[in-house]
Amino acid sequence: MSKRFGYFPVIGDGQSPSTAFRSTLSNLSPSIVRYEDKILIDSHTGQPVFQHAMSRVAALDMAPVAALSNSYLFPDAPLDVTLASIDNTRPGFDAPDGQNPDTDSILFALKQAVQARGFTNGWLTDPNKPWQTWLYRELLTYLVHQLEPAQVIESWDVAEPQE
Repeated sequence: MSKRFGYFPVIGDGQSPSTAFRSTLSNLSPSIVRYEDKILIDSHTGQPVFQHAMSRVAALDMAPVAALSNSYLFPDAPLDVTLASIDNTRPGFDAPDGQNPDTDSILFALKQAVQARGFTNGWLTDPNKPWQTWLYRELLTYLVHQLEPAQVIESWDVAEPQE
């Protein structure tokens, strides 16, 4: 059993409870995955501001979750470690001559995932706090606050699926 954070495409039209805005995690069986989505809705248009939800996911096996198209699972790391300590080259990656291992780092993948989905990357450019010193908890809080300003990462939890 594993719990992770991730970005997942938003589906639904928001017109009824059965077509409510939700992430593509809703396509997976509740017997293998449980989740809670954070989706920011524009008060004027009634439409999602971002095309992706940030979700807290609990799964017996993360493989079906990771296989969802256009999704991104955040690194599986303790909340109290610095980003510098998890920004290591992916296990098993040995950059061949002429390739830059930085482009296959966990941080690079995270940065690409955030930018591709239209979220703010101020955590990378804050001159008063270099990204290496950010705690993973601070980064997740920064990102979820773009969707729900009052969300506390430590209390964001989901029930485990039942086998």
